[in-house]
Parts: sequence; C-alpha cells; structure tokens
Amino acid sequence: MPVTEPVIVIREERQKAVLRRHPWIFSGAVKTVTGDPADGDLVTVRSERGEFLARGYWNSRSSICVRLLSWDEDQPIDEEFWRERLRRAIAARQPLNRVAQGTPAAYRLVNAENDGLPGLVVDRYGEWLVIQALTLGIEVRKEMLAGLLEQLMEPAGIYERSDVDVRAKEGLAASTGLLGGSPPPEHIEIDENGRRFLVDVRAGHKTGFYLDQRENREIIGDWFRWDEQAAEREVLNAFAYTGGFAVYALGGLTEFGDQFLRHTIGERILYDLRVRLYDHLQRLSLSFFERTSTGELMSRVSNDVNALEQFRAVSQELAN
Repeated sequence: MPVTEPVIVIREERQKAVLRRHPWIFSGAVKTVTGDPADGDLVTVRSERGEFLARGYWNSRSSICVRLLSWDEDQPIDEEFWRERLRRAIAARQPLNRVAQGTPAAYRLVNAENDGLPGLVVDRYGEWLVIQALTLGIEVRKEMLAGLLEQLMEPAGIYERSDVDVRAKEGLAASTGLLGGSPPPEHIEIDENGRRFLVDVRAGHKTGFYLDQRENREIIGDWFRWDEQAAEREVLNAFAYTGGFAVYALGGLTEFGDQFLRHTIGERILYDLRVRLYDHLQRLSLSFFERTSTGELMSRVSNDVNALEQFRAVSQELAN
C-alpha cells in the first residue's frame, strides 16, 4: 500500500533526470512542496500530473534538496531498507574480503550514491570502520546505520570522520568521534595489495587514507614492475600525504630488481636485501604522516624527491 508522506512536485521540464534515476533533485526543479516536511524527512516525488516518480529524503537548506533512495512506490524505507542496502554493498566487496583474510584489509565498504546510499561513506581499516555522514539525511540516521554496521560486520569499533567542507552546504557542522565499539589506536596498520601502511583514522586526511586511489596505486606498481627502464625512471609524487604512490613505485623497482638479482646474488642474499629495503620503505612512508599546512606543500613534494634519492642510495649500499 502506498505510503503517505510530504509530496514534492517536480517541474515537467526537469523530470527527465529523475526518470533516468539520477539520485539528486536540485531546488530549481521543485514546483511545489506540500505536507511541510522537516529537514531529513522522507518525501514522495511526483510529476505535475500527480504520477509517482521516486522517494528520498528532504533538506531545504541544501541546493540538492532531495536525495533519492527508491523508484518503487510500494517499497517502505524503514530500518530493513537500510539494512538491505548495507548488506548489498558489503556483499559487493566480498572478493576484497576473501583476498584480505588474515591481513589488515583496507578498502571502501560503502560508496554513497554508487551503493544506493547517498551521503554515506564507510571505509574499512583492519578491524575498524570509519563513517562519513555527508548529508543531513544520513546525519539524522547515522546512529541507526552504525548499529546496523555493527550487526553486519562486527567491527572492533566504528569511528566518525564527518569533518569535511561539503557538510556546510547541508547546514551541518563538523562531527567526529566514536559511534560504537572500541576507539581506534593512534595508527592502524593496513595491507593494500601487499603493501603495508600505518593510518591515522582520527586525525588523518579524509578517513585516514585515500582508499579511492587503490587501483591507481596498483597500476603504478605494475607499470614499474614490468618497465625495462624502471631503474632509470624518476618519479615525482605530488600526492604525498602518506607516500602511497611512492611506496608502490619503489616497491615496483624492488620487484624489477628481483628479476636481475635472482640470477646474480642468490636467493638467501636476495631475501635479506628485500627485507631491509622493505623496512626502509616503511620508515620513509611513516615520515608522511605528519600533517602540514598548505604553505609547506612544495617542501612536501621536495621530500618525496629526496626520499627517492635516499632509496637509491640504500639500494646500492645493500646490493654491495
């Protein structure tokens, strides 16, 4: 049976995006509002002829006044709706879960509109989850969503990092802190494609690490691994918050070196070389955790170049 709730009528010339299932409705597309919805309330979206179009949550303070959740008129948007959307997002990452068994995994668990959950980002760092509530509709439901994630994932803890600028456009202040379970340690060790990093989820950029660059970092590592001139390349890492791209590039060079060294110095010496290089890479990576001001950007980039030179020097010393 259709649900009775406030109604948003969309101008006829602006309906096409809704019919194509674009998840946003801008304020300029709204013709009338009936039912006096409070910000965060669920609303029904209809055409000028009264036809059902979609349902979503309302925010009069935002230029994106409706974030759409469902195009099914009879689908209730209750706790079970949110549970199912979360379950579906988690299931979509099962290959990452399987690969990560026995390692401190790190990946994006929920990616907002891409998972039918506009405004919600959830990142996994080992045994902890980090939530960003980017919209008012998610803000008013974040406690419920955190509870559902605890049931579905059984994490050690759930920490909020809703301290991004976009919240101001929703009429929201920054919000951080523990939402459930145990607080995260100062640094969480993660494994990404065989590379280890320490992540500060409480004070680092975004949720602690740029997980959306996972595949791009892997591409860099693969490119260096198979490039016959890899050892002669110079890399400028202009995105040096944790040195992620630099670690992949340098890791690619050590893999390239394996192919040569295995034929010249033997497996035992090669193993010792790789272990010592890995330890050095970790020390370089840790130096990028300190937060700096915008004015220090160029010195940060310079430090990356210096790190590459340090790596070359250590590599030569160890090989000798």
